Amino acid sequence: MKISILIVNYNTESYIRSLLISIVKQTMIKKNFEIIISNNVQNNVLTQIIEKNSLDQELNIKVLQMISNIGFGRAMNEAAKASCAEHLLIINPDVLLNNTHYLDEMLDYLTSNPDYGVATSSAFNDDGEYKNDRYTYEFFDNLGYDNQICWFQGSLLFIKYDVFKNLGGFDKDYFMYCEDEDLCYRIKNEGYPLLKNHKLSFYHKGGASEPSQDYDYYYRHFKSMLLFMHKHKEEHFFNGLIKDLDRKSIKRIKRYAVLGKFSYKYRTRVLKAQVMHDITHKILKDSAKWLYFDK
Repeated sequence: MKISILIVNYNTESYIRSLLISIVKQTMIKKNFEIIISNNVQNNVLTQIIEKNSLDQELNIKVLQMISNIGFGRAMNEAAKASCAEHLLIINPDVLLNNTHYLDEMLDYLTSNPDYGVATSSAFNDDGEYKNDRYTYEFFDNLGYDNQICWFQGSLLFIKYDVFKNLGGFDKDYFMYCEDEDLCYRIKNEGYPLLKNHKLSFYHKGGASEPSQDYDYYYRHFKSMLLFMHKHKEEHFFNGLIKDLDRKSIKRIKRYAVLGKFSYKYRTRVLKAQVMHDITHKILKDSAKWLYFDK
């Protein structure tokens, strides 16, 4: 088996249907890849959609039922445990492989770069090509990796199975967000290169599992951002960062609340500032331990 395509479902069944249909059209020989889906939803909607569209007849699909919503990283780790392939393809439900030769050509690319750690390609959304490679980590800190790719946005990542396994997969302390960033950082620390194939591209809609950017969305996202910093920066730096963010968020809440009376965009900024203040205040009051996902 060459490639295991790993997907996590959380109320994204319609997107997964479209993704699987795009995979059916791939020219790669079907025996060379499998699809493993960790279902973080406790119902049978996903399996019904797969069976209704005869996708289980077209593709080698395994659906792993999670007992609860265990988060993205942990669910992806469960899918990886069921893999028997040389390469893992971690892919979001709202991705489409519109190039029918995508898997074949990416496999050729990986074969010609056998020492790779993580690989991806160019990415497009409804607005055109977007930047899925990042040259800094959170809060514009490159953690010593100057002028080089620090991480890839995790909508589509190829990773060697052995590399993923040896690193323990995604860090289980993240519930959602920044786990891709964290994994790329740990892979770089092991000396493996992060490669991008600019000759190929995929489509990524974005925001499928969380279409509403409300308080809870920003809370989960900011919490993971700060967890990343807590894990990978010195304690004195992290403590200073939290105090600085707390002071700035208080000022921004007051400033944007006034401006929000005249422009809607500032209301969103008030929300984001309030979320950051709530998180930093809790860290200052209690500790950073509550940032870690424990389930």
